[in-house]
Amino acid sequence: MSKPMDLGVCVKAYDEALAALVRCIDELHEVGMAAATAYWDFVRREEARRPGYENRTSLELSCYRRGNHIEIKWSHIKWFGKTGSRTKVRTPLRRGTETFSYHENTLKAHAKEWEWDMVKETEQKMAIIRQSARHVVRAIISMRSAGKVDKKNLLGLNWGRDTGGVEEDEHAEIDHET
Repeated sequence: MSKPMDLGVCVKAYDEALAALVRCIDELHEVGMAAATAYWDFVRREEARRPGYENRTSLELSCYRRGNHIEIKWSHIKWFGKTGSRTKVRTPLRRGTETFSYHENTLKAHAKEWEWDMVKETEQKMAIIRQSARHVVRAIISMRSAGKVDKKNLLGLNWGRDTGGVEEDEHAEIDHET
C-alpha cells in the first residue's frame, strides 16, 4: 500500500517563502521611496536657489505601492493660465516595456539643465527597482500557485491520496482468464 505524500511541510515552506518575497517588495519600495525623496529634496533646494517659474522642474517623479505592485513613474507637468490662477496638467511619460526604464531622450526633453544629472542617476536606480520588483512579483505568483496545488493534495483532491489499501499501478499487468 502506498502512503500518501505529506506535503504539510511544503505548505509551510511556501508560506515562509511568500513572506520573504513580500519582505523583498517592502525593501524595494523603501529603496525606491528613498531615491524619490532624494530627487525631490534636490529639486526643492535647486528651485529655491533659482527664482522664477521658468526655472521650476517640469518633471514629476512618483513612487507608490498597491498590494505587491510597485509603481515608479515620471510625468511631464505643464502649467496653463495666468499667475494666481494657473492649472497644472500632468501627462505620464511613456516607458520602454522591455528595458523597464524611460528613454533618455524622453526624460532629457522635459528636464531642466540643472536637474538632468540627478534625473539620469535617479532613473538608473528606478529601472533596477522596477526590474527586480517584476521578478519578485512573478515569484510570488508562482509560489501562491504551487501552494494551492499542495493544499489541494492535502485535502485529498489531487494525486497522492490514500486509495483505501488498494495499490493502483497503471503499468501493472492484468491477468485475463481465457
